[in-house]
Amino acid sequence: MFTINIAGDASSALSHFALLGLAAVAEEMGDNSVRLLWSLDSEPKAQLRSIYDPLLIAQRIRELATRWSEDSSWVKARKNYAGKQFAPFSPRIKAIDAEKSPHDWEEHHHIRTSHVDQLLADKRWLDLSFISALGEPSYWHNEKKAPRPDHGASRWEMKTRNRGEEFVQHRLSLMVDELSSWTNEDILAGIQGKQVHDPLGKNSPDSRTSTGLTPPGPTDVALAFVGLLGIASFQLAPQVKEKSVTPGAFPPQALHPVLMVLPMSSTPISLGRARSVLRSEAIACIGGELVRTGDIGTTAVVSASKWLLEHGINAVALFDIKKAGSSSAPERQVQPGSVLPLG
Repeated sequence: MFTINIAGDASSALSHFALLGLAAVAEEMGDNSVRLLWSLDSEPKAQLRSIYDPLLIAQRIRELATRWSEDSSWVKARKNYAGKQFAPFSPRIKAIDAEKSPHDWEEHHHIRTSHVDQLLADKRWLDLSFISALGEPSYWHNEKKAPRPDHGASRWEMKTRNRGEEFVQHRLSLMVDELSSWTNEDILAGIQGKQVHDPLGKNSPDSRTSTGLTPPGPTDVALAFVGLLGIASFQLAPQVKEKSVTPGAFPPQALHPVLMVLPMSSTPISLGRARSVLRSEAIACIGGELVRTGDIGTTAVVSASKWLLEHGINAVALFDIKKAGSSSAPERQVQPGSVLPLG
């Protein structure tokens, strides 16, 4: 088995998401024995164990970026909505006006379903998991008689929508274009924290390359991309009358959650175990209690902690989420977190 040490430590949500994203890449390559864990250091480090050489995993990431950068890719799909171009796979776009542009929803869904059908035929499971976890504009949601398309999106898609920008066209697409020209060695170096190459954010202290998973600052594009792939492990629970529920986000019905709760294990666990724990009642209980009371000693939290320990999780990472930006273009930024041991 090979071990990849991921940049950062447990106080960075980006490291957590990158661990999940990297595991998803290795699993799609065929490694059913891939394992995730955190070191026992005073500042725990994320580690991935895989049967594949780290450079082979980096190569697969480059190949994925190259495929997504092709004009025929779902990442490059575009449509004009009432005269303005958006990416149909962005989970948060301007509300579609069915009266002024009656064919927009029909065309929007045709583009999405045709790409999804092709991905199914090609067995692109990571693509499909990622698309599913991102969510989609919720055409079925209204609030005070106004459409609320953002209610169907993952809370972890945090691209600032100033100047009409959106996630796929103005962040993901630019990332894959950039990474498709990188060497395997550079991709691996970025993931491991041996370099920070951020041409998208111009290596600026104000860079948003991490897309909300850290406060603003230079972030290696390869690390950020793998972190965004980690969203695939946070599968949404769509709701008919409420906002779609995003695992790990609290309060679960807040458009702008204030707390992120992520499980940690110092012993190797599978990606499937990590994903199931993320969606567990135990994580929901701990997050809910912390938001409601701030008390980690309640009977409910103690019971949830016991369940997590029985399932190989010996700590949770807690992250406050800052709401920055303006009222018209709010921005979520996950702040440096802390580790709460359960045992």
